[in-house]
Amino acid sequence: MGVTRASLRELQQRGIRLMISLDGFEADHDAQRVFANGRGSFRAVMRTIERALEVGLRPDISVTVSGQTAGGLATLMTWLLDRESAVQPELLPREPIAHPASASSSSTSSRSSRACWRRSM
Repeated sequence: MGVTRASLRELQQRGIRLMISLDGFEADHDAQRVFANGRGSFRAVMRTIERALEVGLRPDISVTVSGQTAGGLATLMTWLLDRESAVQPELLPREPIAHPASASSSSTSSRSSRACWRRSM
């Protein structure tokens, strides 16, 4: 599964932006994003990113950062920046972050954030 080159060209010609979720490299991404059949979606996502770049469509990349994927964030950010020089990181909390004194340890460990790399306009 993935988006065809023809579909990506159509998006590019119409000026429609594309956002793709990529939560890390294969093991991290596939642990969080699987197809209904249980297969990880990393390879399909990577094909879509490469195809988009081939047709001149620079996708916005959305990354969900969790305790499981945080360790690979710097490497992923470097990889993304190497492929797209006009991106800017923006970290957005996925859920409200309570003050440390009022947050229980179990709720703190389950929090994740969303990082979005967006094209500079």
